[in-house]
Amino acid sequence: MVACSNFAPARSKAAVDDVTDDLLRSTSVILLANAAHYSALNTRKRLVISGRRSVEDELRFTALLLSEQQAAKSSFLWHHRRWLMARIREPLDPENLIAQPKLSLSDVSAEVALANRACDRYPRNYFAWHHRQLCVVSAAASSPSEQAIAFLENDLEEVRHWIGQHVGDHSAVHYVCNVLVTLRPHKTAFEKQSRATLSHALSLLEIVPDHESLWLLLRRLLVTVPEDIQVEFVEQLAGLQASSGGHGHVELSQGRLHTLNHAERAAYWRANIATPGDGNTE
Repeated sequence: MVACSNFAPARSKAAVDDVTDDLLRSTSVILLANAAHYSALNTRKRLVISGRRSVEDELRFTALLLSEQQAAKSSFLWHHRRWLMARIREPLDPENLIAQPKLSLSDVSAEVALANRACDRYPRNYFAWHHRQLCVVSAAASSPSEQAIAFLENDLEEVRHWIGQHVGDHSAVHYVCNVLVTLRPHKTAFEKQSRATLSHALSLLEIVPDHESLWLLLRRLLVTVPEDIQVEFVEQLAGLQASSGGHGHVELSQGRLHTLNHAERAAYWRANIATPGDGNTE
């Protein structure tokens, strides 16, 4: 309450008086309590634009905030961080100056570590995964081809490991599929990572077949990977579906019913892949 009462008069005087310290103190306290306080974030943006607050200091402050559980899920705070990065980096796309600043591979390692920590603090953290995806894709697009490929392959391996430990994380599943697509222009790497990711998904489903996120991962992968790899894994999927049970059983546990339901959905996708061009789309 004290911070809010100090913030309003300090902001009103900002145009004529040097109240930088008051604004920084009050907004810091406000954002520690509510990281989605848009007025506080905008005030700090104005301080950066006017030169009264350095970008580097503000980036350190946002990294501190994002280590707190509730702040880690704030879309406004992640956007604020990308806005800061755009102040000191060229845009990857001149028409989208904030979404994807051009980053080097060394730059992005800090962002990946920050996103990882945020995902540990707040499970299924869509905004942290989205920030990581934008930074990783930007760094790959800004780097020499060989380095970018090695970086993306290493990133996919790390995220597959993460999914193995957090099988219910839909946001991680979405991320790994989107990053895999960025490898499509590089045929050898794309095929290698497609096989590895599909194999990983199938191995997880054999262990924990009741998790919907894993079936979503499998279905998404089966329409992302090259056709020859699709066909190769169709038979494995058929075997997995057969092992999940069937309607011939008189009694099925709740978990078994869920597994069967997911397997049937995946089988629908498999049927579309096995008979392309038949007009059945979802």
